Amino acid sequence: LKCDYCTLQEDVERGVWEVDWEGFDAAMASGVKAVVLNTPHNPTGKVFLEWELQRIFAAIKKADAWLITDDIYEHILFQHTHLCPLALDPEMASRTVLVNSISKAISATGWRVGWTISPVAMTDTIRAVHDQMALMAPNAQQFATIRFLGLSDSHFKEDLPNKYRDRRDFIVPELQKLGFGVSVPEGAYYAFCRYQQVPKLSALGPVEACKFLVEEVGVAVVPGDNFYGKSDDGQKYLRLAFCRSMDDLQEAIRRLAKLAE
Repeated sequence: LKCDYCTLQEDVERGVWEVDWEGFDAAMASGVKAVVLNTPHNPTGKVFLEWELQRIFAAIKKADAWLITDDIYEHILFQHTHLCPLALDPEMASRTVLVNSISKAISATGWRVGWTISPVAMTDTIRAVHDQMALMAPNAQQFATIRFLGLSDSHFKEDLPNKYRDRRDFIVPELQKLGFGVSVPEGAYYAFCRYQQVPKLSALGPVEACKFLVEEVGVAVVPGDNFYGKSDDGQKYLRLAFCRSMDDLQEAIRRLAKLAE
C-alpha cells in the first residue's frame, strides 16, 4: 500500500492553515484509490470549510476513488462547523467510510473503541480486517460506550468544546508571549508551534528540542517532523497538547517560562 501526502501549509500572516491544492491535484491524478480526510485536523487544528470539502469530493468522484474520514475530533470545535460528507453531498454515500471513536469525546484516549459507517458492500471486508487486528473491545469499554451514547447533546455541543476553548484561550497567548509562533487552532486540542524564534531552542532540531524540553524544562511535546511525509516544514514545529487540566497547563507555562530566563 503506497501513501501520498497532501501537506497543509501555514499562512503565518493570516494565521490559518491551507491545503496545498497543487499537491492535492497531482496526487489525485496519479491514480489514487482512497483519500483519508481528518477534520478537525491533528496537529494543526484546522477545520475544513465547505468549499474545501466540496473541492475534495469533486476530485474523489472524478477519480472514482473512496473517502475515508477521521472524525475523531468532530465535537471539539471552536469556530466553523463539522460538516458530514453525506449531508453535504449525498452522492458521496456510495464511496465514503466514516471512522470515529469515543476516545476524544469522553477524554479516554487510551480506550480505542470506535466504529465505521460504510456502504453495505464494504462491511464484510471491514469486519474481516477488524477480526484479525482486534477481534473485540474489552467488556468494560463496551459498557462505557453504551453510557457515552446516552450523553446529552449539551455534552457534545457545549460542555466539550467550551472546556477545550477555555484551555486554548489560555495557552495560546501564553505560548506566544514566550516566543512561540502559533496560528490559533479552530478545533481539536493541539497548538502546532513554530519554535525557532525561542532563543534556547533556535539551534535545535525538533527531536532535540523535545529532548531538551523534557530533560531541562519538564514539559513533554511532540516533534513536528513526526507529522510530515514529504516536506521539511516539520523541522520548524513542535506540537503541544492542551487536553490536560487547567492546573497542569498553568504549571507547564510556569516551567516553559524558564526558556525566557
